Parts: sequence; structure tokens; C-alpha cells
Amino acid sequence: MRFNSLFDIPSGFNDAIFRDLARMHHRMDRLMGALAGQPQWIQAARGNPPCDLSETDTHFIARFQIPGIEKEAVDLKVTGNTLMVSGHRPKDEAPDGARYHRRERGDGKFQRVIKLPGEVAAAETEAGLQNGILTVALSKAKPAEQQQIRIS
Repeated sequence: MRFNSLFDIPSGFNDAIFRDLARMHHRMDRLMGALAGQPQWIQAARGNPPCDLSETDTHFIARFQIPGIEKEAVDLKVTGNTLMVSGHRPKDEAPDGARYHRRERGDGKFQRVIKLPGEVAAAETEAGLQNGILTVALSKAKPAEQQQIRIS
């Protein structure tokens, strides 16, 4: 009988609870890797595209490495001071008759949520994808003006 290396479960055993446990194990592994300061390329291989976040006087600029992904496969959402990038990285198949000796590039769904240092004007956000770099320019929201309220 063959066993799965993750939980020593028979490989043909298809119970939902064990799939959920395996997913949770993978997510905790990613979280612990991020907390332990694993290199970004390891995190990227697990599906989280690395991000550089910078700031100018008027914008926050986020740059993500997502090589090999078409812009139609990427979804951007901005809410308050949070930017979410998600999408799907296609699986590369080996040519007929070939077999892999090493496979390090991740495939499948990915998602990255970035907390921004301040509020943004979501309607003024611009994004572009060139040479595998997704650049998102988020216009900073104007600070709310203080208003005097008269008590009646």
C-alpha cells in the first residue's frame, strides 16, 4: 500500500477532511515561511508573487513579479487601504515524451493581499503589465477636511 508523505494516509483515500487538513498545512507553512523571513523566491514558488511597495507624494506604487501570466488572467481589487491581486498561473506541460527532472515554478491560483500605508482613491488606480511586472499606481486619498459642527 502506498502512502501520502504529508499525513501517512493511503494515497487512494479521498476524504474531504484530509484535503482540508493538507490545504491548512500548506497555508500555515506559507505563513510560517513569511514570518521566518524565507527568501521571496521561495514564497513566489509557492504561489505568492513578490511585491515591491513604494510611495511618492501622490501615489503608492506596487510592483508584482508575475511572469508568464496574461493580463486577462489577473484580477485587481482595492478596498480602503487594501490591494488584492489574484489570478491563475497556467500549468506548463512537458513536451511529448519528455519528463521533468526538476519543477520549481508554481502553477494554479494565486492571491496576494497588501495592506497599504494609507487610504487610496480606488477610482483613480491605474495598472499595467509589461515584461512580467504588474505595476499598480494607487492615488492617495485626500485627507478628510475637519468641519466645525454647531451644537443647537
